[in-house]
Amino acid sequence: HYLEARFRGIADNAANSGRVNHFGIGSVLELRFGPHYRSRIIASPATHFGLGPFEQASSLRVILPNGLTQTIRDPEVDTVIEEEQKLKGSWTYLYACDGQRVTFVTDCLWAAPLGLQVARGVVAKDRPWEYLKVDGRHVAARDGHYEFRITEELWEVAYIDHLAVSAVDHPADVEIWTNEKVGPGEIARPTVFAFSDADLRPLRKATDTARRDVTAALSAADGDYVQGFDRRLRQGLCPPHWIDLTFDPLSEPVADLPDQSIQLVLTGWILPTDTSLNIQIAQNPELPPIEFPSVWVPDADQPHGWRKAIPFMGFPGGKTKTIVVDVSDVIDPLDPRLRVRTSAQIYWDRAELAVQRERPEIRVQPLELVDAEVAYHGFSRRIEGGPR
Repeated sequence: HYLEARFRGIADNAANSGRVNHFGIGSVLELRFGPHYRSRIIASPATHFGLGPFEQASSLRVILPNGLTQTIRDPEVDTVIEEEQKLKGSWTYLYACDGQRVTFVTDCLWAAPLGLQVARGVVAKDRPWEYLKVDGRHVAARDGHYEFRITEELWEVAYIDHLAVSAVDHPADVEIWTNEKVGPGEIARPTVFAFSDADLRPLRKATDTARRDVTAALSAADGDYVQGFDRRLRQGLCPPHWIDLTFDPLSEPVADLPDQSIQLVLTGWILPTDTSLNIQIAQNPELPPIEFPSVWVPDADQPHGWRKAIPFMGFPGGKTKTIVVDVSDVIDPLDPRLRVRTSAQIYWDRAELAVQRERPEIRVQPLELVDAEVAYHGFSRRIEGGPR
């Protein structure tokens, strides 16, 4: 009897992720059958185990090159087993009840990782709070209460000290955003932004790194994402890429507007690196460090016609989120072009410019926490999206 194993990295890993190669070459396979233990290092697409007279095996385990493990219980003998790498790591998930069903909203706690190394022995600073918007379409009362769930469905462990929910009343023609970005407190302090329809200036034109017209893709938050890079160097690290955004000239002088009155509103999501990738990138002299998003403005005196005006603007934490960037001090009202540049693996969905003379009236109403419990959640059904 025998068992032959073919291991397949998840689809993302087939596209130069740097985490695990497509066939898992270099992984360790461990087979247990009867009183025996056998170990093989994967060196080709298929790995063969001879079982002799034994008609069953108890377990087959793979130890991937990045240290994660995966186990198959009671594998069938005299067959070729093809096992696909399972998704392991992610952030904590937020769900809400819409009155009938509990549905996924977004991932959370992106700015608060414990022990995330950006290079060997260099730990990223964590910001232990987050301020998320939950759109009203996700929330409705059931049995007289609003219900939210925070889940841990992969390998993460969340430590939660305080939870609060507030309802924001606002006029129907006003959009509400919070500071859903990863970055230090000074650029991501808890804020409720309120922009009326009259405040928001649509794009006149947008182009990507290859000068392709992406105006339609960035004009609405519709899941039609712009990928500014043509390849990636590792998961989360790409060659520098950008989107150039052109808006109509401002009719009002900036000096006549209140402080923080011109905001760039961006919607997008990021596929990040992790600790093992960060250490690998730091150790490889051929790989540049990640260039996180910055804002550039036109400057004829610069070699490429652009000048970096905001070195770090923050970025959307994980799944699709909207971030607000204050550009009041850097934008030229007569030539309101902006370039958003990065080498992180970020996909943009919408870009708008908000120009406010007066802030709309809103009313923030804190809600009382009635009940909280820790309970078993189970495994959510996985829905595959497109490559972007």
